[in-house]
Amino acid sequence: MAADTKESYQKQLRLLGKAEEDIRNLNRELTAALKNYKNILRIAADSGFMQEYIDTLNVKYEEFALIVSEAKKRLGLHERHISRMREEIIRLRGAAKSS
Repeated sequence: MAADTKESYQKQLRLLGKAEEDIRNLNRELTAALKNYKNILRIAADSGFMQEYIDTLNVKYEEFALIVSEAKKRLGLHERHISRMREEIIRLRGAAKSS
């Protein structure tokens, strides 16, 4: 296999690794944002905010939780797609070595 081809496969694998890392980080950030929102609601309720206001915030929290859930599902799809791409690159690299 030519050096430039080998380097190209390695570069693609590094880029996929970076994309996977970015997805994991985004997943953590979404989870943290949801947790922080819930903590703010708890603190507001414990601080004596009006129940009507807390109820409105809880509805907003539930809407946000649905958005986060959908975003995490999409990120999971991207993770699986990246995994398949990685497998294909490794297969192609192996085929190039043997030819």
